Amino acid sequence: MITRKVIITAKQNLESSEKAFASDHVRKLWLLPRNQVLLEFYHPSFEMTRNPRIAGLWDDSSRQAAADAVQKEKALLGPLYRRLRTPSDALMLLIPSRTAIYEFVGFGKGKIALPQAGCSSGWESVKEIRIAGKLSHRSEAFEKRKAAFETVIDEWSGALKELGVEVNVNCSPFVGTYFSRMAQFSEPCGDACMALFMLATITRPTTDVECLGFFHEGDFETPFLEIGGPGRTEQVRLNP
Repeated sequence: MITRKVIITAKQNLESSEKAFASDHVRKLWLLPRNQVLLEFYHPSFEMTRNPRIAGLWDDSSRQAAADAVQKEKALLGPLYRRLRTPSDALMLLIPSRTAIYEFVGFGKGKIALPQAGCSSGWESVKEIRIAGKLSHRSEAFEKRKAAFETVIDEWSGALKELGVEVNVNCSPFVGTYFSRMAQFSEPCGDACMALFMLATITRPTTDVECLGFFHEGDFETPFLEIGGPGRTEQVRLNP
């Protein structure tokens, strides 16, 4: 099975959404709230380079094909790569899974405070997942931050519906600063959840989301991990 390459970024980093929709190398393009986009990038070289069974059996032709894939991707994201001194600086966060590798790219490497992230094994392939996390410590502005987070959830679910993805999230209330909500999707949840993670990241100034994870219903053992650091936060088992 070939591992999918899914890129999440700001719309301004695309050469144009029209070119992306028309590209033979784009299998999916979602226009998301807050001027974000999610696209699945594909290149014929992935049949070898992203196939676990034969990924190590490279020759000159496969290396050339892999280099062409890199150039095709850079062409789609021209505004981003033209502004970067080092192409590797584009990658802000990589979340691997069994069937897809999610790459968050942009100008924010080392500048954007990413929430701690957590994912159960095989989370991306299921249609029912528990979305859990916490906001930062309580304060006088806590109610405003909760309301801002609920707005993000509403924007996200509304956008998915327009894209043809049905999502139902239960309305479990916060317990202190923590939340835990079951969500059902009409397709495997991976792409939708990563779209939510990006929206939660760029709205942190108003929501103060400190942790966000995607877990199987009974998985309370997997922690949230600090991106690029040693910190970790354990899950809290909340009563329904």
